[in-house]
Amino acid sequence: MPLLRTAEQELLLRSARNALALGNLAEALDLFDSYLLQLPDDQEVRVEYAGLLVREGRMGRAKEMYEEAIAVRPDDTVLRRSMADVLIMGGEYAAATRQLEAIVEREPENLDAAAMLCRTWTWLKDFERAQGVFDRYLRKLDPSIEADQLLLAPVLLDMQQPKAALPYLERLHRRFPRELRWATHMVLCYELTGQAERAAKTVEAKAD
Repeated sequence: MPLLRTAEQELLLRSARNALALGNLAEALDLFDSYLLQLPDDQEVRVEYAGLLVREGRMGRAKEMYEEAIAVRPDDTVLRRSMADVLIMGGEYAAATRQLEAIVEREPENLDAAAMLCRTWTWLKDFERAQGVFDRYLRKLDPSIEADQLLLAPVLLDMQQPKAALPYLERLHRRFPRELRWATHMVLCYELTGQAERAAKTVEAKAD
C-alpha cells in the first residue's frame, strides 16, 4: 500500500529534491531529515537520503539509515550491498562480511557480491575463508571473459596470488590504458613477483 503524504510532506520532499538538484546539499540534508521525522515509514526516501549522506561523507548517519531500512526489508540485497559498501569505507570489515554473506546466500549467482566478500575476508587476514568463498562462487569464472577478469584480478591479488592475477591485470591494462588502478595493481604484481625492472618501466610510462 503506497504511503499517503500530506501537502506539507509533499512540499518538504519536493523541496529536498530541488535543493539537491541545485547543489544545495546542506539544505537538502536538512529537508530530507525533516521529512523523515514526519514520515519515518517512507523507506524509499530513507534510502535516497542514505545515499546522499554517503556522498557527503556522513557514514555514521548513513549506516543508521540503511540499518533502519534493512530492518523493514531484510531480503533487499541492494540495500544490504549499499550497507556493506558503507561498512567497508568505514573499515568495519567483519560487519561488512555479514551483509555480503546474506546477499550470496540469497543470490548465489551474485558474483560481484561474492568477489567483494572474498576480498573482505582477505582484509581481515582470514585467507582460509576467502579461499572458501573463491572455491564456492568464483572458481567457475571464465578468465577469457572480460567481465570475469574484472572480478578475478583484484580478488587474486588480495588473496596474495600475484602470479595468477598478473595475466588478467596485463589484459585489463591493455584494454583500459587510462585507468590508473590496473596499472597500479600491475606494478604491485611485478614487484611481488621479483620483476622490478618491468615495474619501473610501467611507472615511467604512466608518468609520461
